Amino acid sequence: MANFKIALVGVGQRGLQHLKALSELREEGLISIQALVDPFEENLKKEKIDSYISNYNEKGIKLFTDYEEMINSVDLDGIWFVIPPNQHKNEIISAAEKGIAIFAEKPQSLYLDEIFPMAEAIEKNNVASICGFQMEYDPWYTKVRSYLKEKTIGEKSISMVKKIKKVAKALKKASALHKKQSKVIEKHIKEMKSYGKKKRS
Repeated sequence: MANFKIALVGVGQRGLQHLKALSELREEGLISIQALVDPFEENLKKEKIDSYISNYNEKGIKLFTDYEEMINSVDLDGIWFVIPPNQHKNEIISAAEKGIAIFAEKPQSLYLDEIFPMAEAIEKNNVASICGFQMEYDPWYTKVRSYLKEKTIGEKSISMVKKIKKVAKALKKASALHKKQSKVIEKHIKEMKSYGKKKRS
């Protein structure tokens, strides 16, 4: 796996966290980091990266501000996408079309009509891909998932929904009664005002 060549797209605050983890994997000989991509040159400066990652080694890593230039000039096995969801411009689709494995930080997009083409490209080209829901592997989350599979909560939820519906129905009745009472009170107030005027005259 030492020859698994990757690029990191997005070297902002979250991207630096990923770069730190990837650098550790690199030191262990599991991957090789071929390129860093970020539209802001300052994010690619060694001084900035050094301030976050101790013993950062930039040797062999190419720097790009343009994603298209990078993907068309660097030989890769995988790409880490750590960019804001509103900044995606078909990068994931182009990576899938080139048969490059994909890691995408969540969320990949804010809109389903953008997600579906990504999923279709990944499936069509049969590339490995994963979205960064790291908590999926947390022991507590796996326990919750196991618990949900037993439908224990599901049955209780149905019971709870029925109770909520009863409460909502009662509130609706109470609201209707309140409106009726308000009208009666309003009528009495008008009558009292009218009576007061007659008495003064």
